[in-house]
Amino acid sequence: MTRKALYRVWRPHVFADVIGQDHIVRTLRNALAAGRVAHAMLLSGPRGTGKTSVAKLLAKALNCTDTSSIEPCNQCATCVSIGLGTCMDVIELDAASHRGIDEIRDMRDKIRYAPSEARTKVYIIDEVHMLTTEAFNALLKTLEEPPPHVVFVLATTEPQRVPATIHSRCQRFDFRRITLEEQRSRLRAICDAEAIDIDDAALARIARMSEGGMRDALSILDQVHAYAPGAIREESVVAMIGGVPFERMTALFAACVRGDIAFVLRACTEWLAEGKRLDACAESVLEHARCLLHAKLLGESALDGWLADERAQCVQQAQQWTDRQLFAVIDAMQRALADLRYATMPKTVLEVALLSLCHLRERDAQNDIGWREVAAQLNERCAQLEQRLAHAATRTPEDKSRKDERMEATQINIAPESAEHPRMEAIREQWAVVLQRVREKKVVVHAWLKDGEPLAYDDGTVLIGFRSAIHRETTDRPDHKMLIESVLAQTFQEAMRVQTCMVADWQARQKPLQTAPPSTEQKWVQHARERFGADNVIVSENDK
Repeated sequence: MTRKALYRVWRPHVFADVIGQDHIVRTLRNALAAGRVAHAMLLSGPRGTGKTSVAKLLAKALNCTDTSSIEPCNQCATCVSIGLGTCMDVIELDAASHRGIDEIRDMRDKIRYAPSEARTKVYIIDEVHMLTTEAFNALLKTLEEPPPHVVFVLATTEPQRVPATIHSRCQRFDFRRITLEEQRSRLRAICDAEAIDIDDAALARIARMSEGGMRDALSILDQVHAYAPGAIREESVVAMIGGVPFERMTALFAACVRGDIAFVLRACTEWLAEGKRLDACAESVLEHARCLLHAKLLGESALDGWLADERAQCVQQAQQWTDRQLFAVIDAMQRALADLRYATMPKTVLEVALLSLCHLRERDAQNDIGWREVAAQLNERCAQLEQRLAHAATRTPEDKSRKDERMEATQINIAPESAEHPRMEAIREQWAVVLQRVREKKVVVHAWLKDGEPLAYDDGTVLIGFRSAIHRETTDRPDHKMLIESVLAQTFQEAMRVQTCMVADWQARQKPLQTAPPSTEQKWVQHARERFGADNVIVSENDK
């Protein structure tokens, strides 16, 4: 004999059994008690949160022969027939498979007839957003003014796809996802009633995997019970569904903190040997990173429904990562998940993604050091500029003369034609290599040097031009010039010196000298040539 699934056996039979939807249950109970049930209702929310169950409960409550309570008795013939799905006056329509205008027209024609068994006809249209535009239009008038013996209950997981004209004719009830604690409590009660041996860690894992859907949680529990009929532990849940247990995931992230590459590669090999789906393993890494980020930002309160020791471990491990690092982990695993779908070597994709996490902290630390130096340099330069501005306000003519002399001392001593030196072609081609090698040696020098460009070469000296005075002056520091000169020597296999200048000054130096204005005599000669023709004007030495 075929066994009923757990989610069918434990479907709510009274309003008190509905989990996590107290705001909806209270509204419906009050409406039933006052006799003010709406003629059309729209139930929206994620899958498995109780929309269809509440619709059937409402149908039972409207037609139950026991009027002593607003709760259905589940004993009378009407309640039993509605529960079995045999009541002719409670019509369930699946809009996903009956979405055309013909089905709606047929329903509209039959709706005028009085109930044959119950007091009220209840039409439950599931996945109503799947109806066509024509079907919605055919439903509008009937939905707005149905006969007094008819109640419509529309259910959907995508309310944004339901036309506004339908929304305006219904009372809308939004179902929310069921919390982890509510799911764990309900699952524990069901397991006790069904004599299922399961530990708290396995229940917590099932609740997290169901993503707030009670039906999904019961389906997973049913499947795991078939997989491990004796005693269900978290390892059984993970082995049946895929993914990585919490303890092993915690150990993996600890290895990434240590930079233990061997541990990470060994973990990937073990997952593959155990027959795990690598995309499920990547999802486990992504989920663990998300939990660490929540614990980092919100503390233990973000992990409600988790076991106490798991919450404590997440909070402790989250302190070893920065927000930016966890953002990078999540981004890397999302890209890995996308690549795994089409990868010919999925293990390599996952290994590379996990190994990048090992180097993430090292790279982040280097960048932090480099940018702290950049920030310090910027603060120093700002302070110097403020001092110069304050000094300029009180500067005397003598001070200005002395400053002009200092500026003259830093003039460019490389000839303009050095820009066309044969060595310049190689220097320009290899400049990106020079910048990369400077960055590898010291990030802060690279931050200033990348604003410069090689302009000329003359007798072992490379002239580098800048558009920003701050970048030029900082690059011109002796220790910075020494580092750049060492990289140039390494790249071009010869000793080179560095000289800096402003690009504008170099461009002004390259402009050809303007010729002197023509004399009065030259003006008269030009005028004569224009008046009488150039062939008729002869200028001789005697004439001068």
